Amino acid sequence: MRITGGKAAGVRLQVPKKGPEVRPATDRMRESVFSSLGPDIGNTRILDLFAGTGAYGLEALSRGAREVIWVESARKTASLLELNRQEVEKSMGQRSSSRVLIRDIRKHGLRAGERFDYIFADPPYELADRLLSEIFLIAGQHLAESADSKFLLEVPGRLTVEESGWEETRRFGGDKSGPSLRVFVRTSE
Repeated sequence: MRITGGKAAGVRLQVPKKGPEVRPATDRMRESVFSSLGPDIGNTRILDLFAGTGAYGLEALSRGAREVIWVESARKTASLLELNRQEVEKSMGQRSSSRVLIRDIRKHGLRAGERFDYIFADPPYELADRLLSEIFLIAGQHLAESADSKFLLEVPGRLTVEESGWEETRRFGGDKSGPSLRVFVRTSE
């Protein structure tokens, strides 16, 4: 696992030795996603839910995001994420106002009115279908009111995702056996 672009390109990310609780986004998936976002990621606020190793948010930080907030409920995984954040910032030669929050986002949310330009969510696959409505609700509460704002959700490719008030505009990956990252925007419903 490594950062694929930006100032920290090539930095290797630490991942847990074992355990089903973390399934890092692949380099190829992240590279495809961020290549499609292009320079739009610069100077934005990012929220990375169910962050695991923090790969999506770290990639965004390396590519110029102004601030990233990672939310991870597992303390050991969050500690590893913090080490990854420090390593990326060191490689970039700068500190950011980014931070790691150790909490279950479903029980302990963010400050009301806190808004982000991009929200990434990568819930545990075995719970993804049961958590979708909650995750979309959280995204709706915290996604900035801009036509450029996007909610990016990584789920199993076989999973059907339809949520009222949201439109899927793009899909990365997505064969039945592997992960897919879907890009959503709000609709005017």
